[in-house]
Amino acid sequence: PLSTSMVVTDPHAAFTYFKSASFANVMFFAGAPVMLAPVVGDLFGRKEATGIYQRLAATIVLASPLGAALVTKCRDNSYLQHATRIAHECDPCEFSATFGGEVGDIARLVDAKAVTLPLLMRIAPPGTVDPTPLLYNDAFYLLAGSSGLATACFAAAFRPSLRKMSGKTS
Repeated sequence: PLSTSMVVTDPHAAFTYFKSASFANVMFFAGAPVMLAPVVGDLFGRKEATGIYQRLAATIVLASPLGAALVTKCRDNSYLQHATRIAHECDPCEFSATFGGEVGDIARLVDAKAVTLPLLMRIAPPGTVDPTPLLYNDAFYLLAGSSGLATACFAAAFRPSLRKMSGKTS
């Protein structure tokens, strides 16, 4: 959200953040699958590694379309919220003349693609901020929360034993 809001105020810094995040994602998602099989073998034993790795690969296959659908749903919801907010700021007569419908019909008009944010920005009052860079904020918060929950679950499941780390066996 910080870097998406920076697109409007400081595009160079936002692009630098984007490049850094892209690099980190490529490193993580290219390195993690390579290291996953040996780590699973070390944690659960070589005998069980193949079955566990197959299950993990199946969850990745399912997570890809489900994650994309979830992000799309969040974006569509955010788009409608921003369009509704801007539509209520516009002059109702100008809105009706431009889009052929009332402000109360905004959901139907957005679904029909008759109303878009760029078209709304043309009739919006001066000083209205274009919300286009902020459309994925909710999705980013959801993904960050999911990642935080996954990290907490991972830490709880694979918490190292303090006795093993200190070398005491009693």
